[in-house]
Amino acid sequence: MNPFSRSLLKFSAVLSLSVAAIAYSPSLYAAKGQAKAKSACNSNLELDQDLIQAVTFLIGGGKPSFLAPAVVKKLESISELAPGGLSNPENLDVILEALRARVSFVQFDQALGLQLKGVRHALNSTGVKDRFVGPDHLDTFRAWGWLLLSREDPIFSDPQFLADMMRQTGQTGGGSFIHGDPSYAEHQFQATWEQLSPDTRVPRVFTVTGTDANLYAYEIAKAVARERLKNPKLKDAEVLYFDGIYGGGRGRMNSIHYGEPEFKIESPHTKKWNPQDPVENARLDQAERDALQQIESKITRSRVPIGAFLLESVRTAHGVGFYRPDFLAKVSELCHRHGVAVIADEIMTGGGRTGKFFAYENYLGFKPDFVTFGKGLQVAGITITKESEFGQAYGRVTGGPVTLLQHTETLLKSAYIMRRIRTGNLMQNAVDMGRYLVETFKSVDHWSQISGLGLVLASERGERFLPTLSITKEQADGLRDKWK
Repeated sequence: MNPFSRSLLKFSAVLSLSVAAIAYSPSLYAAKGQAKAKSACNSNLELDQDLIQAVTFLIGGGKPSFLAPAVVKKLESISELAPGGLSNPENLDVILEALRARVSFVQFDQALGLQLKGVRHALNSTGVKDRFVGPDHLDTFRAWGWLLLSREDPIFSDPQFLADMMRQTGQTGGGSFIHGDPSYAEHQFQATWEQLSPDTRVPRVFTVTGTDANLYAYEIAKAVARERLKNPKLKDAEVLYFDGIYGGGRGRMNSIHYGEPEFKIESPHTKKWNPQDPVENARLDQAERDALQQIESKITRSRVPIGAFLLESVRTAHGVGFYRPDFLAKVSELCHRHGVAVIADEIMTGGGRTGKFFAYENYLGFKPDFVTFGKGLQVAGITITKESEFGQAYGRVTGGPVTLLQHTETLLKSAYIMRRIRTGNLMQNAVDMGRYLVETFKSVDHWSQISGLGLVLASERGERFLPTLSITKEQADGLRDKWK
């Protein structure tokens, strides 16, 4: 067993014992409270508990660069370490054992927290006195894009939101016919969606995950190809995509994620939005010509009919990448000329992160037919743009009711999130704060070359940075000072 796995097993075993002990011994709650009071008077002990959280954050895959310098220095001084410092899993094992020896069983559990809360919030818990408390940092740093708003956003404690959620879940007494009507949440969602995305039709098809939404690309491709070839019995059709797209982690999306060369196009993207460097633009000129030739060749010569092209208008699979607007306009025009549908994957970028509700709206002349969404919007699914000519194909593969329309809590939450984005002018805040972060982070080591569009940002090394849409200058300054 490698050291990384061994560390995880030790951590899991200790946490399991801690949870079991608390579950079966109510007296430990009092002891835990006494330990907390005692630790408040003992800064060294408190720091030890925060160091436990920091090392478990590292064991879980966190990067040492995200920890406060004082915390890194303290961790490295705890015990004699092998070469590699905090990046060496063997050293994390050694440090965790040393920290366990310095605090009591209850204090160790207190530092970790039940249900991995200590790991989840390890970053917020390092630095002790001067730590910055703001948006959900662990999600921000890992940049999976789960959140558009902070979990502490005032919308989630708004009395109307809480009352509506209780009604939707049937937690209020009486009036079950009125409160239990699932169409209320659906209507709230529809009204808010129409205000934020007037160019798309209100979604009626929802899925469990973004991967499931993207999997519709293959069904759409088949329906589109059947119409184009006038062959209703066509058994299969394929999807083109640029290399480096994520797509998803299940089903046929795996073939995109891991790359099937036969249907993969070399991506002519760049790290900067609207690049001005003449050398880079010369490279893109050639790369774009090559890509367009590849697309046309694969559409016209593929052994399997091509029915759709799936792309991220702002790439987020490996760092952040952009296309030049004229190029994407040419891609959609080429696809439409050959009767191929264009699907914009907005699962990571949808909801206003780039300053537009969907990232593709930043590209003048680019006209996708379908849009997939998920993550920060709380619900995943696929919809069609109002200008698309593939409405019949969409109807064939997305007809019928879906479970979410009868279990609508997440739909209602999504409606409130979108309402907060609209009323709080958070898409404009994404534009303003994106510019502010790029400027203010110039003084922060490896984040000095941060770039992006709105709040879809990345460092020069490709580390994504996706702050919540409501981030303020004060919070940004806190992050800058913490990372220096």
